[in-house]
Amino acid sequence: MMSAPAAPGPLVPPSRTAPGGEPGTPAGTAPPVPMALRLALNGILGLLGLQFLLGMYLNLVATSWAPGNVPVTLPHLFGPAAGGVPLLAVHATLGVLLVFLAVVVIYLLRGAGRRRALGGGVAGLLAILLAGLGGADFLDGGGPPLASYLMAVGFLAAFWAYFWVRVRLAMVGNG
Repeated sequence: MMSAPAAPGPLVPPSRTAPGGEPGTPAGTAPPVPMALRLALNGILGLLGLQFLLGMYLNLVATSWAPGNVPVTLPHLFGPAAGGVPLLAVHATLGVLLVFLAVVVIYLLRGAGRRRALGGGVAGLLAILLAGLGGADFLDGGGPPLASYLMAVGFLAAFWAYFWVRVRLAMVGNG
């Protein structure tokens, strides 16, 4: 015996917004997560992992440069003064790309009306900036332990913030 499909949830009046949704959408539902937002979140999580691995390699394995001897300026990071470590330039470039992508994620979250997830996007951007400041201090200050710690904390906070946003969107919408 076949049962009738369940009736949709009560509609929210157009003056109110369903949790995580648009005005007039059934309560408890949300509009689909835009593909660009899913791709940006997946990309930022992947780039954070790559950035972490490059940073750990530079910190622990690369010996052809010494922290404190590389001023934090573009000619020094991308020129021969970087100690012949092109991975340092790649690491710095990925950091800039991560900041750009974090701003894109915030823009996409705002455009999709995902206000609750927007806080996670802003937290992720701030954490990336914290890690970048730690990295700049690490290069310019001779590799103090606090700078290395700031990079690690910034990475973890950014990863968890974007992971939380990704999971939240998957639970609320079709992300």
